[in-house]
Amino acid sequence: MPTLLESVTRSIYNWPTLYACRTDVLHQYFCVIGNGMVWQDGMMIDSYGDSTDHERAIMLKDEDEEIANLVETLTRAGKLLVEDDFRIKCIARVNARRHNAEVIFRQANADLLAHLGWHFDTNGILTGDQIYNPARSIYPLSAFSAMAKVPDDVQPDWLAGVREMIIAVFQAPLTKSPRLTHSQAIEQQNRNVAFAAEVLDSLHQRFGSPVGTPISYMDWKTKIG
Repeated sequence: MPTLLESVTRSIYNWPTLYACRTDVLHQYFCVIGNGMVWQDGMMIDSYGDSTDHERAIMLKDEDEEIANLVETLTRAGKLLVEDDFRIKCIARVNARRHNAEVIFRQANADLLAHLGWHFDTNGILTGDQIYNPARSIYPLSAFSAMAKVPDDVQPDWLAGVREMIIAVFQAPLTKSPRLTHSQAIEQQNRNVAFAAEVLDSLHQRFGSPVGTPISYMDWKTKIG
């Protein structure tokens, strides 16, 4: 059976366009609904099997195709000017090369990225030692989230991973989305924190908690001051 670390490493390597680090993968495993992952034998597996061949085929961008796509997009928007033709090609090539370099970097360093998560200071602000911009928001949590369905036979490292993701939910900055007003974003964040706190309490009641591990939201708040 693969360990959590092995699964996270594999996910980053196989889907570098989706995951930049460990917490991205844990978020997908334990928070996102309809991700194809299911609990089995105390760990999470992909119910769809290995679909990496398709992903590997599309993850690297072709520069000429990027140029054509950008030209089409700008033309449709009525923003394409003849004198901008060379500049548009440069922009498209830079975008494609930046994307490809990031994909290659993540695959080459998947074993290291699998140890690194989102970093926050005690006020929940992203710190400056990020190796990437996480640009991620916490998926709306519910009873359908995998963190709420931890089985009795959960493997210890996978249980620790759920706890780790719960702390990330507590720490995550406010979601910035054009679909949400500021007040709606605050409401969603509060719902996520409250739900994660309930899950953490349930895990403590069912499995106990390792020494030094927060056993509740208030305990976590106390520990960080």
